[in-house]
Amino acid sequence: MAEGFFGETVDEQNDASGPISLDVNLSEDDGPSRQGRLQVRFDLDKHTCGFGKSTSLRPHQRPQIIFDNRHYKFDEVTEELVRETAEQFVLDLIADICVNA
Repeated sequence: MAEGFFGETVDEQNDASGPISLDVNLSEDDGPSRQGRLQVRFDLDKHTCGFGKSTSLRPHQRPQIIFDNRHYKFDEVTEELVRETAEQFVLDLIADICVNA
C-alpha cells in the first residue's frame, strides 16, 4: 500500500469460482472523479481466466466491464502477472486524470 491509497474487501464470496475485483477510487473532494474496477473471471471448465476493466469519470455511473480476448491458463497466472496488470490499471487511471484535468 502506498501513502494516500487504501484498499478494502467489499463483497466476500464463499464461491471460489466467482470473480475477484479490485475497485479503485482516485477521487478527491475538489478534483476530478476517477474510478475503476479490474476484475478476474474464472472459467473452471477450461481452466482459464481473463482480466477485464471498467473506468468511470462519474461516481454514480455503472460502467460495463470490458474483457480482452486474452485468456490465461491457471498455471500461467503468476503473482508477477497479477501485480503488473494491477499496477498498469492504476497507472492508466492516473494518466486519464492528468489528460482530462
